[in-house]
Amino acid sequence: MRFRLGATRNLRRALSTLRSPTDLDVQHFASIVGGANVLTSPADLEPYNTDWMRKYVGNSKLAVRPGSTAEVSRVLAHCHAERIGVVPQGGNTGLVGGSVPVADEVVLSLGRMDRVLSVDEDSGHLVCEAGCVLDVHTRRLARRSRRDVDEQRGQERAHKLHHPAACCITGFGPRA
Repeated sequence: MRFRLGATRNLRRALSTLRSPTDLDVQHFASIVGGANVLTSPADLEPYNTDWMRKYVGNSKLAVRPGSTAEVSRVLAHCHAERIGVVPQGGNTGLVGGSVPVADEVVLSLGRMDRVLSVDEDSGHLVCEAGCVLDVHTRRLARRSRRDVDEQRGQERAHKLHHPAACCITGFGPRA
């Protein structure tokens, strides 16, 4: 495994116990998520290997884009059994490079998991998958709710994240 510059000694030690994905692993992932959702070309991988600020750059040779929690589970089970590192990635909008691969881990992109599972019209609560974009659903709730949803507050919270248009639910949690 190749490491990008700046990887700490402990991180290097932990990653040294993992192996890089092989062509057989790529085939296995394609059987789970479909061939179009297994990315291996450098051009396709560039956005998965670089954060949105272009500050951190990774070395992954493989991105897998599951479309359901069942597919996520199967991909992770294979990676665990085969000792392949994984970097989960929502919108890749973090500020510290946590979603950028350090070595040749599999990037597990949750972007296809963008379905709304339920909307409670009375409370304005929305239950969705991990790849949903915060800004899109904040506006959706404001339009659909019978009550006056405080869209402005939602937008202010999103703007505090510095990149609201791409912020996925994956990386967004309750804030005080």
